[in-house]
Amino acid sequence: MHLNTYELQYLVKERLNRDRQFAARQAMVKEALADRPALRLRLGALFIRLGTWLQGGVEKPDVEAERANA
Repeated sequence: MHLNTYELQYLVKERLNRDRQFAARQAMVKEALADRPALRLRLGALFIRLGTWLQGGVEKPDVEAERANA
């Protein structure tokens, strides 16, 4: 298959556009997931709140969760 310069340029441009769109979608997914705390932090905060509740509670039981989110 023999391509002239125009055809090759068109194919390269299309491929770059597709790759840029993919990279933009990946960046949006990464940004959206970065806002959520890690599962282990959420589980840790849950266990702390549960333990505090089982012991009778305190004034502000989710202090650890706020530190994990900071």
